[in-house]
Amino acid sequence: MDELHISGDFGLLSKKLKWLSWQNCPLKYIPSNFPAENLVVLDMSGSNMQEFRLNLQCFRSLKKLNLSYCEQLRSLETLLLGGCTSLTEIHPSIGNLDRLIKLDMSRCEKLGDLPSSICQLISLEELFIHHCSSIKTLPDNLGDMKSLTFLYADDTGIKQLPRSVEMLRNLVTLRVGGQELEAKRSISGRGVHRIQYSLLTFVAELSLRYCNLSDADIPRDIGILDGHR
Repeated sequence: MDELHISGDFGLLSKKLKWLSWQNCPLKYIPSNFPAENLVVLDMSGSNMQEFRLNLQCFRSLKKLNLSYCEQLRSLETLLLGGCTSLTEIHPSIGNLDRLIKLDMSRCEKLGDLPSSICQLISLEELFIHHCSSIKTLPDNLGDMKSLTFLYADDTGIKQLPRSVEMLRNLVTLRVGGQELEAKRSISGRGVHRIQYSLLTFVAELSLRYCNLSDADIPRDIGILDGHR
């Protein structure tokens, strides 16, 4: 359907649709009745879309979403992908959304490690990746996200934070930790192994629950966090 201009009732399209390539789509937005439940791949690269109105929680089978070179979407400030349990990959073009303020990818259980281009989101203030158990690492250049204020990465597979986290001078809340299993005191083997960066004196809330840390893993200067909770 690349470059095709169609109109009418999108609800009449087959609900069995699994793969849609609609590059250079001329529509300003996709109608809300678009059948998305069984869609696995959606390629809308180069489209004229100005708004992404679809509720991504309806994309129960989605594994790949490509919105690269959608120049009109650059003004996007909020992107909510939470609960897309079949989503496995974020396209590197996400780094082009330089006005994005909030990005929620929480509870995307099959989502793998984030592309390094996500650190190009210089306006991003809120990043939610909690309950993404397949995310094992954060990009080394995480510190480039100068506006980042809230980072929720608890209940993931992350074992170590990148050294560049020290550069997040606007960070207020940092939550990271291993995945809780059957009971509150159950600890998985995916906890943060060691806090190897200098503690952030500007952090107001630091959560390291279920990290399975020993006394040797806790820096001696933890007491300087006067304002932490």
